[in-house]
Amino acid sequence: MVKPAPTGRIPCLDGLRALAIVLVLFEHTLHARFGKAAAWASLYGSLGVSIFFVLSGYLITLLLLREWHATDTLSLKAFYGRRTLRIFPAFYTYVLVMVILNHLDVLATPRSDLWAAALYVWNYHVNASSSWYLSHFWSLSLEEQFYLVWPLTLLLAGPRRAGYVAAALLVLVPLSRVLTYFLWPEARGHTGMMLHTALDRLMYGCLAALWQGSPRFQVHLQRLFRWRAPWAALVFLFAISPVLTYKLRGGYSLPLGMSLESLAITVLMLWLVQNPDRWLGQILNARAVVHVGVISYSLYIWQQLFLAEGNETWLGVFPLNLLCAWLAAECSYWLIERPFLSLKGYLAPHRERSSSRPVTVYPVEPVQPL
Repeated sequence: MVKPAPTGRIPCLDGLRALAIVLVLFEHTLHARFGKAAAWASLYGSLGVSIFFVLSGYLITLLLLREWHATDTLSLKAFYGRRTLRIFPAFYTYVLVMVILNHLDVLATPRSDLWAAALYVWNYHVNASSSWYLSHFWSLSLEEQFYLVWPLTLLLAGPRRAGYVAAALLVLVPLSRVLTYFLWPEARGHTGMMLHTALDRLMYGCLAALWQGSPRFQVHLQRLFRWRAPWAALVFLFAISPVLTYKLRGGYSLPLGMSLESLAITVLMLWLVQNPDRWLGQILNARAVVHVGVISYSLYIWQQLFLAEGNETWLGVFPLNLLCAWLAAECSYWLIERPFLSLKGYLAPHRERSSSRPVTVYPVEPVQPL
């Protein structure tokens, strides 16, 4: 099993969150400055979001397994209460700001787009306008839909059978992507965003969390590590896969590319949490890098307001736009996120609080992608 850090957080994962948000910022910064001329940068922004998804599936499943081993059940009420405190405050503050800016005629966002974002259905809102300021909420919509189905699956099926469900989805979801592309032409722009076409990216992380305690899985994993699979995964993620995606487009990414990318991220993630003392782990565990990972949820939400091609005010001028995004994220984290996060302890299931049974899955704070 993974040895937890003294703070209870798994080493390197905050650093991976930082890497993910940096990739997203890299794409959006180039988009804001060069528009379509920097379309290639979207390949790395997509990689950043995929990292968020794999991390989210992994950490959410660890959190649920921790409760399962402590209480032999799951409290959905407590889970959704914690998720509400973690996600809603910063998210709906941003939505409120969008509503105010529209009311002041600073922005002109259709009401249907605002509702789609506020109700977490943006990824299925195929008739959405080109509203840049809300478009990043497709990933949060997918996250919320994942929260609706995965804890219930784990509760009803148990960890062992839930592993079979996750493994089956790794096969079925890519097929669903291809079928959706051909059978629902008007939704082709959302093919990689919807629950039934993108859930596998989270399932790779879920399956890693479910299987990592298995001796057989660990034997195979160590064999991959000896074959230098983590380094091959790095080369694939940052050099090979982007080129294949750029050249072959959906012909590669829909049936195969997204799956291979998620698998490579999972292998790299598991290697890092088991080898945090290597040079790459030391970089990811540096205090400044960890802090970027900690505020990555707020940074993901608020950067969209400043890293916009249509923002011609001084707030949208590079590098002031990055500074503004960072300041907004810091304010959001300390003034909105932290006060609500301090209430999460009151939502721990009573049986878990009073249980003396040893817990075999380490407590960690789930990442919020996006």
